[in-house]
Amino acid sequence: MTNQQYHDNPAVSRSGIIKLLRSPAHYKTKTETTRAMEIGTAVHSKILEGRTDYVVSPFDSFRSKEAREWREAQTEIVLNDTEAAQIEAMETAVNNHRGAMKLLSQGVAEQTYFFTEPHTGVKCKVRPDWITPDGFLVDLKTTNDASESGFKKSVYSFRYDIQTAFYLDGVEYATGQRPKGFIFINVEKSEPFGVSLFQLNDDWIESARFEYLEALETFKRCEASNQWPAYSQKIQTLLK
Repeated sequence: MTNQQYHDNPAVSRSGIIKLLRSPAHYKTKTETTRAMEIGTAVHSKILEGRTDYVVSPFDSFRSKEAREWREAQTEIVLNDTEAAQIEAMETAVNNHRGAMKLLSQGVAEQTYFFTEPHTGVKCKVRPDWITPDGFLVDLKTTNDASESGFKKSVYSFRYDIQTAFYLDGVEYATGQRPKGFIFINVEKSEPFGVSLFQLNDDWIESARFEYLEALETFKRCEASNQWPAYSQKIQTLLK
């Protein structure tokens, strides 16, 4: 299954759950593809699948008619020289990291799993970046800061805890076998292109499980009522 086919399937995904935790209205709002997302896709294809799913522009800018026509004719992501060099440097950094290469030396990339979440009955989907032969799920992240403190900030900001719990449970529901763990490979987007490996502890994963189940319950209610509200219409008090 291609990445586009996966995204087109209406089953609830990890990104959908994160939107639902913000509000049902955000779940129903289409996410526009950003430049950072395009580069992230190119990095994943290059490092995990050995594919160069991008072309490097021969033009310094797209101000000319010739340059614009060339760009519009492309079917792959268009990068400039600096962006292409950045991706090559990140690939080299991951390849030179013993721990990362041990995880990526054997395995399967971009495997899709569909399942019905048993507590809510909601149809869901997951697509791990990488699965090792011994049963670990691996996720590749590009970041500005791959240190321990930097990664913790990313977990909170991008809800990697939700991703971990949802993917571990989802693969188990789809296959009948519980993955051994979920490991993040983090590679920095600028020099020195540092690489780190982290996983979350069981308490953090359990807490995230309650949150994603709450989001799926919200999805069920909204789907039944066909009402997808945004934020509360009441005044709320914030706690320090």
